Amino acid sequence: MPRPAQPPASAPVRAAGLVLTLFATAAGAAGAASLSTAPAAPTPTIESPATVPAAAVVDDPDHEEHAARAASVRAEVELAQQHEVAAHRAAEAARYAERVKMWDELAECETGGNWYDGGDYGGGLGIYIGTWKMYGGREFAVRPQWATKAQQIIVAERIALDGYGGWGCAHTLGWVN
Repeated sequence: MPRPAQPPASAPVRAAGLVLTLFATAAGAAGAASLSTAPAAPTPTIESPATVPAAAVVDDPDHEEHAARAASVRAEVELAQQHEVAAHRAAEAARYAERVKMWDELAECETGGNWYDGGDYGGGLGIYIGTWKMYGGREFAVRPQWATKAQQIIVAERIALDGYGGWGCAHTLGWVN
């Protein structure tokens, strides 16, 4: 037998029913969580040196010896780090000096060592103005001859990543076959 037709529920009644359903579901989940029989795990605590009782330090007969050894180890580590930094800086300085010597040799051949030589092939290395621009030389100066020697070398090293073939003297010096 067919069910008798029920009048459709109004929107407020449906919304209220939905809210009650959600509330009951949330309450049930909260209740289920509070019914858990497993004990909560204790939260571990880590004592910082500031929270260690003074008596613990006093009771350690080797405290002064341990503190002295720790200070000694820290000093050794700091000294080793300083030596490492100094060695790194010395190696960098030596590499830079070799590069400058190499570029000085090329400049002597290209322009007679005149780092402010003018023209379209300017500076000590005779870098063409278009090449200077293409390799970022304008971050230093519009023309190579207006840049410092160090700036000209920076741009020359960028160019050299693509080879030394553009410098005629690189062939004369035997840098290029």
